[in-house]
Amino acid sequence: MFPWELTSKIMVPVATQIFYARKSPLAVLIVIASAMLLLLILHPAGKKSALLFLALFIGLVVVFLYFLLNKISLTINNDGLEYKTAFRTKNLLWREVTASRLNFEFHGHSGDIFWLFNLNNSRDLKFSISFFSRKELRAIAEAVVAKCCNTCVSKKIQQMSQGKFPWYIF
Repeated sequence: MFPWELTSKIMVPVATQIFYARKSPLAVLIVIASAMLLLLILHPAGKKSALLFLALFIGLVVVFLYFLLNKISLTINNDGLEYKTAFRTKNLLWREVTASRLNFEFHGHSGDIFWLFNLNNSRDLKFSISFFSRKELRAIAEAVVAKCCNTCVSKKIQQMSQGKFPWYIF
């Protein structure tokens, strides 16, 4: 074997990185709950019980969503990737990945973009990219491009690793 053939087969090591789901979408609900509490304080006597119930309900929803989002994490290391939610943990090894791509899926009346990993043992791992910032998505894409063969990584992910994001990813 020639020396340049040996270097192309050596995998670049990836530092262990942990990414947590961003919680900024909860700010909208916090503002709504705060406005309702302000209305409750300034509102004259009468229908305060309905406003109080609604404000408490929105507050409970915010707290529940915060704890759910707090449990979502993605860990990348030299061996593979680990995706944790509040209810399950999924692992994959880089050597098991047969394809990696972005996939738009509808659920109900809305849609979301998922990062999909096809594995050679016929199971898949997918996660919503909306949980992570562009900086974090770029770091994930860099690790995927470095550890997986270029033939199994989609062109969009290779572009993301270079900092060129599609217009529909924010």
